[in-house]
Order: sequence, then structure tokens, then C-alpha cells
Amino acid sequence: QRQNRRQSWDWEHHVQYAIGHALSEYYHLRPEVRNEIPLQYMLEKWWPKRPDGFESVTHYWEMKSQITAGIYKVGTSNQDLGVPVLLYEQFRTPIPDLAIELSVIIQAMWQQADQGQPMLVQKYLVSYHEAVVEAYRHLVTVFCHYAFGQLPSSIEVFCLLENRRLTFFTHRQSLNQAMDYVALLRDSLKDVQRNSRECQCASCVSRRMSYLNRVESAGEGPGRLLS
Repeated sequence: QRQNRRQSWDWEHHVQYAIGHALSEYYHLRPEVRNEIPLQYMLEKWWPKRPDGFESVTHYWEMKSQITAGIYKVGTSNQDLGVPVLLYEQFRTPIPDLAIELSVIIQAMWQQADQGQPMLVQKYLVSYHEAVVEAYRHLVTVFCHYAFGQLPSSIEVFCLLENRRLTFFTHRQSLNQAMDYVALLRDSLKDVQRNSRECQCASCVSRRMSYLNRVESAGEGPGRLLS
């Protein structure tokens, strides 16, 4: 079972790396150049050359086929968006109301001129993980409010393996919910840090690692809380 978990982490890690580099390179191109280069070509360039970490050679090719279909959906969905204003950039901003600092990687942010310049924030995942998506939308909502002085008009999460796009529209109530979520995350992190100095039994260590992994997926994902 431990080996299966390790294999899952390995292949997802390699695929997330390929997706990130493919999208970053593609969206750094001018729109007229992007029109001449399929996004799938960029994925092919960065895709792992060997099936190391995958469950089998068959699994390697199945994942490549499904992720290629998913990244094609990203390209078609974004074809009218122009140039992103932020692309795979990391920021840190204080959240004084919660007495924390938030570190966030924005994978892509767009301003939609036809809608009065509201912000659209996007995240690209290998596969759907409910906890990661939930953390992402709340952390990014809080981050944008404090860093940019406004909420994003919408947050989109692309889950490439499922060829799925999730869209969350933000409003004032979204910010209140997000603040409550981040406050709970902050308090949970304090508990984890306190327990790490106390109990070192297998059960407690496993529980701490599960929590930290969820927040860390949020590291390439939503972000980190820095007290």
C-alpha cells in the first residue's frame, strides 16, 4: 500500500511538472504565435520521456492520452482571453485581520476587458481533489482581496485527468466564508505545530502529514500560511 501511494505521488508529481511548464511556456507566447502552435505540442515537449513512477507502461500512455485531452480543453477555453497579467508568479501578502502572512502561487490571472477588467484566476490540477479545490478558492479569494484590493470575478479550476472545469463566482459573502476558512486553517496549523512538539506516535504523525500534504498541495495550489 505504501508503494502504491509512492507511485501515485511520483506520476502525479511528474505530470504536474509537465503541465506547469507546458502552460507557462505556451502562455508566455504572443496570442498570434499561440494560434500557430497547438498547446498539445507544448505538453509533448515537457511530458516525461520514461514511464518511471507510473503504475505501468499502459498507465503511462493512458495518462498521457487523458491529460492531452484535458489540456486541449484549457486551450480552447482560453483562446479568447489574450495575454495573462500574471503567470506562475509567487506573492506574499499580510492578512492583518488574521495576524498571518499568506504566500500564494498564481498559476494564471487574466483581466477580461469585455467585462470591465475583472480578474479571472485559474488553477490547473492533474486530477480533482476536493480538499485542494476547496482550499484553493478560499485562499485565493482572501489573497486577492488583501493583495489587489478586489475580489476576482471568478476562479476556475481545471482538472485535466477528468477533463473538467470548475467555476466559482465570488462576492462579498464569498470573502466572509473564505476568511472563516483561512482562520480555521490557521488554527489547525497551530495545533499541528503544537502536536509536532508533543506526540510522535504513528497515528499522530500520520494525521499531521495528511494535513500538511493537503496544505502543501495548496503550495503549488492555493498557498501557504506564514505566521
